[in-house]
Amino acid sequence: MIVMAVAFAQAAPGLPARHERHVPETPKIAECRFTQATTRFDSLKALPEPIRAEIARFFKNGGGLAEAGGEFNSTDVIDAHIPGARFIRAYHTQDTWFIWWERGGFVHSLLTLALTRTQEATSGPVFRVTPGSIFTGDLCAGSNAFLLGVRAAN
Repeated sequence: MIVMAVAFAQAAPGLPARHERHVPETPKIAECRFTQATTRFDSLKALPEPIRAEIARFFKNGGGLAEAGGEFNSTDVIDAHIPGARFIRAYHTQDTWFIWWERGGFVHSLLTLALTRTQEATSGPVFRVTPGSIFTGDLCAGSNAFLLGVRAAN
């Protein structure tokens, strides 16, 4: 009985272990050159609280956003206890924050979204995901296009 339990607990031959499957190598993305001065952030923990709060709100239905290099559902083998997306990095320029992230699942993709300050704040800055700010593909080009006024159809 114990031998059977151990056999079932092991991964099938040729399949990556659970941890390896959910913690793939972080994509190698070159530094972005922006048209404006920016500050780069390499972890969610380093972001200001109002930014982290909006990120948590935006990603709450997908299980959250994993920390850079953390565990997330990177393949179509879904674990309901793990986020479906993972933070790559963020850039701050003037009143815009760009969040770069990767989505796992059946089709892995790299995405960016922009957060901008809203007028609803009375006790401090409140940021919201800006409509039309979710770009895929070249994250640097998408972020710079957003600063030039381009909006995605999302």
